[in-house]
Amino acid sequence: MRQWTCRPFAASVEEGGRANEHRVHKYAGGERVVAAIDLLNDGSRPAFLMHALLVERGATGELAQVGKHVDTDTPIYLVEFAGGRVVGCLEDEIAPV
Repeated sequence: MRQWTCRPFAASVEEGGRANEHRVHKYAGGERVVAAIDLLNDGSRPAFLMHALLVERGATGELAQVGKHVDTDTPIYLVEFAGGRVVGCLEDEIAPV
């Protein structure tokens, strides 16, 4: 299951007197994107079967929020697709329109 927080990204943050490098996100909130691949349920959507198709490749949506995976510092993009379906996506799963 993906765990993420909605914190702003920064190039570096001081923690305990030392610089901690963070990944800078590629996309910004409000940006239009397209699903680069079929987006399947990874188990984070319990209302859907595991591996069920959530969004088809080529579907467009709008970035609602940008967060990050707390363990890996990986950007997670909450994208609202047609019908109000919101899906958490990785950078390689979406592309700019």
